[in-house]
Amino acid sequence: MKKVIVKAPAFIAVVTVLLAFNSAPKAIAAGKAITLEGTFQGASCTHYKEKCYADDAHVALEHDFVLVLPNGKHYFLPNLRRGIKARHAGQTVRVRGELDDHAIWVEKLSVKRGNTYQSVWDLKEQKKLYEMR
Repeated sequence: MKKVIVKAPAFIAVVTVLLAFNSAPKAIAAGKAITLEGTFQGASCTHYKEKCYADDAHVALEHDFVLVLPNGKHYFLPNLRRGIKARHAGQTVRVRGELDDHAIWVEKLSVKRGNTYQSVWDLKEQKKLYEMR
């Protein structure tokens, strides 16, 4: 009977291929259009589970902001500029876009003003502005 000896590089390659196929269903689920409501909070204080303040000093120190849902889940918004998120830190917002794991690719951002939501950023409008240049 022959002994099968598996060399480390071959074993690593097989495991890598199997893991890639195992993660395929996640990629298929990505890109789901959603609308979520929550608040913009500092990414650092959210990560470290500290109280997030919306005053100028704390907002200036935050490198980025995330959408925090009432249940505590949070999502990064990579296509939304930091300045827009900082301007609305601590405010109740509604985000519509495509879910991609722990990120939302924003199509529209609205801020709660009284009992209604006011649109403050729209991807289609941004594209129109860039086309006009």
